[in-house]
Amino acid sequence: IVVFHELKYFTGLAEIEPYAFDGADNLSKITLPKSIKSIGEWAFAYCERLKELNINEGVTKIGYGAFYDCRNLKSITIPGSVEDIQVKYEEYYDDGEFDIYYANPFEDCRSLEAIYSPYASDGRSLIMDNTLIYVASKGINEYTIPVEVKSVANNALGSNDYNYDGVRFPKVVIPESVEYIDHYGLLAAEYH
Repeated sequence: IVVFHELKYFTGLAEIEPYAFDGADNLSKITLPKSIKSIGEWAFAYCERLKELNINEGVTKIGYGAFYDCRNLKSITIPGSVEDIQVKYEEYYDDGEFDIYYANPFEDCRSLEAIYSPYASDGRSLIMDNTLIYVASKGINEYTIPVEVKSVANNALGSNDYNYDGVRFPKVVIPESVEYIDHYGLLAAEYH
């Protein structure tokens, strides 16, 4: 599948199921039906050629890892109807133990230049409930976390120790308003 506009005709579809398009690395464009309310975890992970995605008004949840490693995604539109963007999950075992895993929905979206959303007033910083979820950091030299941010989600600036060109991320200025930085929140940044 390269272009999948036909999905929009599945008008009874309420959710993009987990892993639905995981690994569809030739997929470059998709049109979601207006009936979609939820995008499941890892739904579009590893869609390496996906360049643009407009999420329709009415979607309320984006699952963890939903767009993981969509390395050519340049822009994404996230409507104000989205109430829940999952950045981590817990896995429980039969013995009662559990692990916490971190999977920012936009992690490794290395070409992301713009986020169009009421939650991204500057066009780059996705902020919900005073938490910095992700920064579209392609092409910037310095980033100042907005003062309304109180916490930084895991992998908000990407992932791993280095950015995608093999160098440290741009300088990041952290204001006093930030009270908490989640696991790997600024791992790829050179912060001051």
